[in-house]
Amino acid sequence: MENSVILCGNSHPELGDKIAEKLSIPICKRTCDKFSNTEIRLKIHANIRNKDVFIVQTGTFLSDKSHSINDYLMETLIMIDACRRSMVKSINLIMPCYPYARQDKKEESREPITSKLVANMLCTAGIDRLVVMDLHSAQIQGFFDIPVDLSLIHISE
Repeated sequence: MENSVILCGNSHPELGDKIAEKLSIPICKRTCDKFSNTEIRLKIHANIRNKDVFIVQTGTFLSDKSHSINDYLMETLIMIDACRRSMVKSINLIMPCYPYARQDKKEESREPITSKLVANMLCTAGIDRLVVMDLHSAQIQGFFDIPVDLSLIHISE
């Protein structure tokens, strides 16, 4: 994994640190903040061309009430786009908790299937592989045309 880097989102940076430490993969330096109108701004400070990038973003918020799931989802899409435009070798998204997983089917007419929309957005942005721990239902794997790994990542302290 010498040609790999980890890019951490803001949802759970400690998880990214633990994964990087366990696998001895460097964490890519980046700046992610917001403009005054709350748009997300991202800058990657390292050359990631031809690297296998592992983006770590939990897809949910823990105790941080200043960011919503939607903030983290948009941040993820922006990180994916930045990587794709940097000509990386592959983009692997490690997202233990998949956002909108509970909206995986229609209960009534005129309701969206929001977990499929999230799958479309992630694939359109450019991920090559998704690693998740919780999909709510196995049918969500069928929303993707890329490899989806249901995994139990255990990182001991």
